[in-house]
Amino acid sequence: MEPLLLYFRESSLELWSVDSNGRLKPVLFQSSNKIPLNFLVSGEQILMDSYAKEAYYKNEVGAFGDFWTNTGAKKKEYQRFGIQHSFDTLLPYALKESIFPAVLRSTYPSLNFADFLQSNLLFVLYDSFIDVELREVINNGFFETIGFSPGSISIVDFWEIFNTNVHVNSESIVAVNASLGNIYLHVVGRTHPYHLSKKIIEGKGRDPRLDTVLDFIAEAAVTEGSQMSVSLLKKELTNDGEIILSMLGNNRIRHSISNRNIDVNPLELNFHKSVIEGRLNNNQVLNLVRNEFDLFRRANSAESIPIYLLGEIINQESFKEFFRSTYSGVVVQQANFEETLILNAFKNKSSVDSGNRSTGFSQAPSASIPPLTSAPTGAKPPVLAPMPTPPVRQVPPTAPQVKAPPAPAPAPKAAPLPPPVVKAPPAPTPPPKAAPLPPPPVKKPVAAPPAPAAPPKPAPMPPPVAKPAAAPPPLPVKKAGPPPPPPKKTPPPPPPPRIK
Repeated sequence: MEPLLLYFRESSLELWSVDSNGRLKPVLFQSSNKIPLNFLVSGEQILMDSYAKEAYYKNEVGAFGDFWTNTGAKKKEYQRFGIQHSFDTLLPYALKESIFPAVLRSTYPSLNFADFLQSNLLFVLYDSFIDVELREVINNGFFETIGFSPGSISIVDFWEIFNTNVHVNSESIVAVNASLGNIYLHVVGRTHPYHLSKKIIEGKGRDPRLDTVLDFIAEAAVTEGSQMSVSLLKKELTNDGEIILSMLGNNRIRHSISNRNIDVNPLELNFHKSVIEGRLNNNQVLNLVRNEFDLFRRANSAESIPIYLLGEIINQESFKEFFRSTYSGVVVQQANFEETLILNAFKNKSSVDSGNRSTGFSQAPSASIPPLTSAPTGAKPPVLAPMPTPPVRQVPPTAPQVKAPPAPAPAPKAAPLPPPVVKAPPAPTPPPKAAPLPPPPVKKPVAAPPAPAAPPKPAPMPPPVAKPAAAPPPLPVKKAGPPPPPPKKTPPPPPPPRIK
């Protein structure tokens, strides 16, 4: 059955699979395989789709975004079924109640949800900027909220498959990416351990022009009466800043901001693009980035190793041009990088992120494969058929115990002897063997019969009995005759009836 990969990116969750020919194919949810990391709690339902994203941008009640900022922060909650829930439960509930059921119906129609949880079909890949702590929070949701069992999910190590996707003649490289408005610097080894060092240049990962646009909007909000600080306003208005930045190709820019959190609602903007262009100073931002980058390389003795630009940073011409013109040995991510990276995730299913609770999970499937190949060669170990021999050892001890009853088996052989019962002496000899058996029935009146066994010592007793009358002795034997039949284990009782 085809595997399913969840690829966590900066603003979306991507669903991928491979067909029987090993070709990459998107797994659709509501006509797209890219699901925005936005949520809308509507009644008792949790939506995670384009409508939820739109609601978040409109600042509607019950809409949530800033996924990577709010995950694990425990500062946002929502109410559902009359109970307060943390932000961290939005994703697992949306996956469990909406996304996975829809995917099973469209892609795995023969698989029910309970079987899917145990199927080992799920792979999870996190983008390079996502910290171990955030991955851990999400992984916990898969097990505690959705119900996956340990060993049923493969967590793929981004940097291992990154290495299989980058062809650079060097023992290590410096990888540079931009996400969440930050620039991420990594020193990546070509062999395990792959991720050697990391540094974040906060707030400098967006288009340098965005800071200028946000400054302008924040000042406009303060002028209109907002009591918030400029720094908080810039963070609150980031989405609007990106929208305005995309409109700079027009001469006149008109934009309305609806945000209850900034004390001005709505905030109407109408200005000429020259107002922004006159403020632009890319050099200031780029100089700061250069200083931080050089410090990072020196601290990790990485001044002479290749620089690899990947992810969002390659979409920002100002940054791409800056690195290419300032440093040598700069390599830019190829056009098919993402596709190849995802394909490698399926091929390298044994790669596991050592920082996760699920460290050994993806090893489960690969570990099961060696046993299969080693099974034939292990035919010799199975010669450990001595395993059955131990039971044989157990049988002997039990045999003597269980075969204790077979003692009566010889008794049947003694049965033919009753005819010559006249030979009373031989009869006593078998009793000693059966002597151990009488003890249990001592409780019964049969204790009388064992007395004859003792009589062999007072053999003289029979003579006195013969003097009074031989008849009396047989009479007691007749009385004792009825008890022996029930045990049937002692041959002596049958002889008396024959005497009759």
